[in-house]
Amino acid sequence: MTGRGTNIYNTSDYFTYLYQGGKSGDFTIDVEVNSLGSTANYAKAGIMVRQSMANNSRHAMVLLTPAQGAGFYRRLTDGASTQGTRTSGVTAPRWLRMKRTGNLFVGYYSSDGISWTEVANANITMTGTVNVGLAV
Repeated sequence: MTGRGTNIYNTSDYFTYLYQGGKSGDFTIDVEVNSLGSTANYAKAGIMVRQSMANNSRHAMVLLTPAQGAGFYRRLTDGASTQGTRTSGVTAPRWLRMKRTGNLFVGYYSSDGISWTEVANANITMTGTVNVGLAV
């Protein structure tokens, strides 16, 4: 997957998103990021859950960057600033996992897809159906 945009951060996001809408309830999604081009230190690739397709939508994302490690980014309410937690030294190839239980979103990474390390978690109120997919 290739993409473009200016960033997934601050109060608005501009990125490429391959997603499926209409997801509800609890779920776990795993994906393997085989490689990630170093177009910028904060270039991102990972799993994102968004309440809506508005550029300022609340969201949760577990991701990899080429120079900043694994991360868990979240916007707790529409239009708020994005918060990020990073674990340095984690690079592709890696597995990523997003787990939703109610309004608790947890991001993980793994080197083998079997043993998982939590990056961070957050309670984010998302109602109705959400969009789930790959963001770059």
